Amino acid sequence: MKAIWNFGAKYGIIYGLIFIIYTLLVYITGPENLVSLWQGIVYFIITIGLFFFSAWRFKKEYPEEATFFKIFLANFLVFVNSGLITLLFNILFYHVIVPELPGYITDLTIEKTRSMMERFGAPEDEIEKAIKRVEENTDFSIVGMSKSYLWGWIFGAIIALITAAVFRKKENREDENSKDKQNEETVSEQNFGNR
Repeated sequence: MKAIWNFGAKYGIIYGLIFIIYTLLVYITGPENLVSLWQGIVYFIITIGLFFFSAWRFKKEYPEEATFFKIFLANFLVFVNSGLITLLFNILFYHVIVPELPGYITDLTIEKTRSMMERFGAPEDEIEKAIKRVEENTDFSIVGMSKSYLWGWIFGAIIALITAAVFRKKENREDENSKDKQNEETVSEQNFGNR
């Protein structure tokens, strides 16, 4: 179990730093990019890629322990640890380093929502409802970000389950059959010796 905890801590720190660097790079290219569709897609692809990589690494580093449960647990711990590091950075980033950024992002999201809905010909009352939902759901408070982090555990568990299913150690049927025969022979010899 110690190997799993160490693996989760090591890759959790590495991935947390990768996500922080990615966020800073997107911010440097323009704060408006933090709410762009392409940024969300790239972040999702990076996330999936990193967690498939860590499942693969776990199987390479601990081939005898690469069971479904252990890969799941190791990858879930990577997700929890990287998420915690990212959460702490986001709290610092949005509340200390650039405290005006949450308001800017909320305003930009509202503007994009209104523009998109107007292009699709949505009625004004529907646009207002959508904007109200954006205002309610865009929460950069410490409590709001912490809740998002905890809800993210569901996503992390799903990724960990998928990667564990893909990379688990495959049981070799021939090995199982030879072990069964060996056990039968041992039992037969013991029974023969007892007669």
